[in-house]
Amino acid sequence: MTRAEAVALITWELETLYDERVRKLAEIVHEMAAGAGGLTRELSPAELELLEQSKEDFKAGRTYSWEEYTREMNGFMDHMRAKYPQST
Repeated sequence: MTRAEAVALITWELETLYDERVRKLAEIVHEMAAGAGGLTRELSPAELELLEQSKEDFKAGRTYSWEEYTREMNGFMDHMRAKYPQST
């Protein structure tokens, strides 16, 4: 999508938003333009490389099934609970 297309899409969609959402969007855009609040930063070379790798993974069908994702996340959460038990 080109910049002009993105601006046109944003402008078109603005008409469908409630006033409060338009105001919130204006605040976000203002903060992004000012670089405030850590909303914008340049991606590191490693982050850019990971993004490109993820695009290739999706194209090649290298994705997790819901079951694989659930199994991996459950294992991670079990590990974190064991490493950082809650004190009551």
